Amino acid sequence: MVFLKALTVGFERGLFATDAGTGIVPILQASARTSNPVIDGIATLAAPLLVMLVCTTTGLTLLVTGAWNQPDLQSTNMVTYAFQKGLGSDLGAYLVMVALALFGYTTILAWSCCAEKAIAFLCGDRSTLWFKYVYILLIPVGALAQVELVWMLADISISLMLITNLIGIAGLSSYVIEDSQKYFLTTRSA
Repeated sequence: MVFLKALTVGFERGLFATDAGTGIVPILQASARTSNPVIDGIATLAAPLLVMLVCTTTGLTLLVTGAWNQPDLQSTNMVTYAFQKGLGSDLGAYLVMVALALFGYTTILAWSCCAEKAIAFLCGDRSTLWFKYVYILLIPVGALAQVELVWMLADISISLMLITNLIGIAGLSSYVIEDSQKYFLTTRSA
């Protein structure tokens, strides 16, 4: 049962970290200026690989240092403890602090951009102003709320995005396959 719980949480956090299948990356990539969408798609494959490296490093650090077995630690405190113990100094805590600050900042920006575009699409451009105010007001709430509540809300949000987007992906998959085949055939012949 513990293994199943660990697998479930790992899957949820992996989705959160990579945004795989949620539709967030295509919304952000749509604003990029590129000559070919296939090249753009290939470039986006680097992000999950980087996330896999970071998550694997974190997981192994938690295991090797025994931080996972500290009953009074959870979430950020557990990771901070693991890196402090693993590096043998406070440098580990500073590395975790900088990484989390960058992750939090970029996540706030990316989710804001995607939500704003979705609201503009659904309700029109004029409706995005109220969203910006509400979003800014909710940032401190997210920072001060209980970790369990924040993760629960994030998991629900990501699940809803994932289900909605997977329906669209299934419907458009033949176009993606066709465009990719055309691209790779033309690059081979060139």
